[in-house]
Amino acid sequence: MVADFQVGYKASISQLFGHQEEFFDQPASCMTALQIRQRLKEIASQVLPEPAVGQFEELLKLKPAANGGTGVTDDVKYASMYSNHSVK
Repeated sequence: MVADFQVGYKASISQLFGHQEEFFDQPASCMTALQIRQRLKEIASQVLPEPAVGQFEELLKLKPAANGGTGVTDDVKYASMYSNHSVK
């Protein structure tokens, strides 16, 4: 599963950064969270192989807990905490 997702990783990151202005405050302010996730999936599907698109989509789904976030929430929280303690 991980191997599928890693295929095209650099290309998908480049593709995402090519569309970053769509996710800046002003343009994204009119989008719902579901619309943002859908747009991210559309961008990823342009460069990732089909099995990896499904894996990517799974990461974007909300967890069942009321405030559980998505499949990447815990990683983002950890990275944020780590950077807050490391940069002083």
